[in-house]
Amino acid sequence: MRFLVPLDVRGCAQVVIERALWLARLAPQARIDLMIVMPATPTAGHKTLQVGGRTLTFSDALDEETLALLRGYAILVDTNGALGDIIVRTGSVADVIITECHTRRPDMVIMGSHARVGIARAVFGSVAETVLRHAGCPVLIEPAGKGLAEHPAEVTIQAEAEASG
Repeated sequence: MRFLVPLDVRGCAQVVIERALWLARLAPQARIDLMIVMPATPTAGHKTLQVGGRTLTFSDALDEETLALLRGYAILVDTNGALGDIIVRTGSVADVIITECHTRRPDMVIMGSHARVGIARAVFGSVAETVLRHAGCPVLIEPAGKGLAEHPAEVTIQAEAEASG
């Protein structure tokens, strides 16, 4: 089973990762593809990320804080034996996630939602709702503020400690 997990590393990523890991434990040979979508910005340089013996290269559009958080989540998933691909794309978040769904054909998308209502929803729209309608596969949405509390810095620290032995 393959899960596509788009992350908002400054949103409800911790809860989404925990849900994905829980589901991966139920499905033998499950793989979790972590994904981040960055705004489209031209860059000339690159950054690297090392996880589980792999070195991945991304554009400079991926800021240091996001890269550190992504590394922490990737190490956490890797230490649980479920890390698939790490995907970083640029563009409109909903459009890019839907494109990846149609390209990769995951068994399920697991993502978070800011759970905006009223004016905020009208202004910002709902990425989760758009993905739910157009992904072409089951979508599990974890609402922000539900489930376990978020502590991204602790995930990074824990993952660093696990990676160093």
